[in-house]
Amino acid sequence: MYNFSTILLILFSVSFSSSEGKVYGRCEFARHLLKHGVPKWQIPTWTCIARHESEYDTTKINHNTGDHGILQISQLYWCSNNNQPGKACKKTCSKFRDNYIGDDIACAKKNLQ
Repeated sequence: MYNFSTILLILFSVSFSSSEGKVYGRCEFARHLLKHGVPKWQIPTWTCIARHESEYDTTKINHNTGDHGILQISQLYWCSNNNQPGKACKKTCSKFRDNYIGDDIACAKKNLQ
């Protein structure tokens, strides 16, 4: 039988891990793109990019290139790889590795302007 401390630790671990990152399904990712203003005609391209770059995994880091998150935002130009928000998207790269992808989409859209 579990004691109260063990149950709390398990619940904390589950809730913490689910807020850290997520692997999206293709259709779920496409719905988020639409929700965040990506034109419908661009959805297949964005979906293809996310599939090949990160396999829809928000925690993905490419240590060779310094790219982060589901859309592989580059630390060279778009995010800072320290504790201070910076570069073109005014974010730390770690913000692109959590389960909220609205900021990833906004940054990627900025890339297109």
